[in-house]
Amino acid sequence: MQVFTHHYIVKLSQAAPLWVLIPSFDHTAHVPEQRLVTGPALLDMYERRNLCPATLLVGLQGRANLPLPACVFRPLELLLELLDSNLPYRPLTPEDVDQGAMPPDWCQPMQILVAAAAA
Repeated sequence: MQVFTHHYIVKLSQAAPLWVLIPSFDHTAHVPEQRLVTGPALLDMYERRNLCPATLLVGLQGRANLPLPACVFRPLELLLELLDSNLPYRPLTPEDVDQGAMPPDWCQPMQILVAAAAA
């Protein structure tokens, strides 16, 4: 099923008040740019075709100092697949970010396989 759609982007944009994304994968940059946007701005980027399924992003419940560690970013398509599997996306809390280690059950691709097997 196609998940890179307006419907799923709307749903995802409402899952967190803030999003940090890496808008480009330019190999010439030593450290990729990380951009902080709101949920509505994320939807606007989709509507202007400034997102692709491989865009890396993470939802936040509150502000955080950038840059964030690479381990928190997930491909947009994975987050949309989670929503399609009725697995809610949990944005990271400031405490999660401060600890520097994500909760063990946070946003794991295996969740998709478990949900599909149970369906």
